Amino acid sequence: MWKTKTETATRVRIERVLDWARAEGFRTGDNPARWPGSLEVMLGKPSQDEESMPALPYRELPAFLAELRRQEGIAARALALS
Repeated sequence: MWKTKTETATRVRIERVLDWARAEGFRTGDNPARWPGSLEVMLGKPSQDEESMPALPYRELPAFLAELRRQEGIAARALALS
């Protein structure tokens, strides 16, 4: 994921999830997902080569949402909420 979806990988906050788990007593020890000193050393700096996907023009939103409503499955429902 780090090499193919860099922007998404930088937004995934597994470090925070593991910190929460430790605070709640679900895990012990150092956080293996901590960026400084762990992942930074293993993965290196993220590539800046990716281009963001352009936003949907707001005038196309009603048709897009109508199409989502015709789709079955939880993914379409989740996308409609985001």
